[in-house]
Amino acid sequence: MWPKSRRENAGGAYADHHHTPEESAPSHIGRFRLEDQVLGGHGKRLWRAYDERLHRMVALRLVDSQDPLHDDLRAAACAAARVVDRRVVRVLDVLDHEGTLVIVTEWVDAIPLEQLLTTSMTPTQSVEVTRRVAEAIGHIHSAGVTHGRVRPASVMIDKDGEVRVRGHMIDARIYGIDPGNDPAAADISGLGAVMTACLTGRWPGDTPTALPAAPIVAGKRTLPSQLRADLPESLDTFVVRAMAAVPGPETVHSDHPYPDAAAALDALAAIHDGSGSLRNLHQRPSLRHGHASGIGSRSNLGGFAKTAAFVGGVLAIVFAVGIGGSRLFIDSEESTASVATPSPKQLAGVSVREADTTGTPETSPILSEQVLPITGVMTLLPKGKGVSTAGRPEAAIDGNAVTAWLTPRYKQAKVKLSEASGVVVDLGEVRQVRAVTIGLLGNNSTVQLRVSEQLGEEPSDYQLLQKAENASTNMTLREARPLATRYLLVTLTSVPKTTGKKYQGGISSIQVRG
Repeated sequence: MWPKSRRENAGGAYADHHHTPEESAPSHIGRFRLEDQVLGGHGKRLWRAYDERLHRMVALRLVDSQDPLHDDLRAAACAAARVVDRRVVRVLDVLDHEGTLVIVTEWVDAIPLEQLLTTSMTPTQSVEVTRRVAEAIGHIHSAGVTHGRVRPASVMIDKDGEVRVRGHMIDARIYGIDPGNDPAAADISGLGAVMTACLTGRWPGDTPTALPAAPIVAGKRTLPSQLRADLPESLDTFVVRAMAAVPGPETVHSDHPYPDAAAALDALAAIHDGSGSLRNLHQRPSLRHGHASGIGSRSNLGGFAKTAAFVGGVLAIVFAVGIGGSRLFIDSEESTASVATPSPKQLAGVSVREADTTGTPETSPILSEQVLPITGVMTLLPKGKGVSTAGRPEAAIDGNAVTAWLTPRYKQAKVKLSEASGVVVDLGEVRQVRAVTIGLLGNNSTVQLRVSEQLGEEPSDYQLLQKAENASTNMTLREARPLATRYLLVTLTSVPKTTGKKYQGGISSIQVRG
């Protein structure tokens, strides 16, 4: 259930347009008692209300007569009302009240998908959520209408695991079709985006949502298997074919995009035949320990996507778990994925087969790793001022998640390398490094991992080993082969927004394994 004054991320199903005090609201609209304003401003106001005649909670969208979308929204709401299916949040009535358009819809006592994804779902759960959204989209299309803007906020899941899709026709009229210009194709693409979000906790789209954006690698959006290890290739194939319904420069090409929801449903049935329970999703185990059930386990499927270990000894992409995520609805850790960004040359040859799911699984040897001791830690000062113990760099290695080393406060998110600061850890001697785990404050930082056998005084003195954009609060970078180094520099060239117009990042933990 939405808490009071719930306002979702701009660009989502319900954007945050603040209403002004002079917009005084009545206590009633006809038979509806207004309880709580969820969204306000720009002539389109959303209220939680009580229907005193039918004794039920409803949602009211109020559109002023002078609003330029008034007539379009009336037509969209009337068309949306033709959809009568439990999987779709119904438009119950379209009314006029003293010149104001009133769109009455069901009030759904459920949680948006974007809030449930504080921990990534298992592959089985991801397929089941996507399957039910596809069923809802199929029913919407069969009624002769479309959704046009499937978002993480559009998919609601209640405590019993029932999936409801909201905002059909109306959201696209208010905020625009996304992606592309064809609402029916956008719905099919949305199924691939929903699958990606469930598997990785990231949203593969251009407009913002409450989820971190899926990174762009070599000009293309990353696939689930590039963000999370040990996923069956059939999941990548589904995502590619669904999102190819709206081709674009960042979309992985497919010669066989799904033409409609029925085709997508058939593909999902081939991946996992039979329905699964979505009850109590907020109580599901975290995937940080590698728990995968159903279709995600090796015993069930043979054709697995290649884990993203790129040739040439570059860093492989591994599953990363973020800490300290949103607790607006549930008390759960946030789980998102960070991706190291290889060059287009390194990405060459990495492909997704579109049909074959019967091959032999490819495995990588399990590496015997140990935590390497850190004998010293320093702050690398910006503008070539060298290293120092200022700024409490020891907070990055003290094992306390509450403490952190902080960057300076900046006036913008992006920071020039010459002006960036960072933390340098000293391994005491040249050692063989296999993986580095980094804890960050906030999401969407850009992290550079640099190494050197000699202590340097500015970032350019260290060799750039890897760069990770849109990083989550906890990420692991792993080498395909051991690397010999003594000093490791973790520096931030893009940091999250804090308060006001200030931007600041931080490093809460660094662990080196070899």
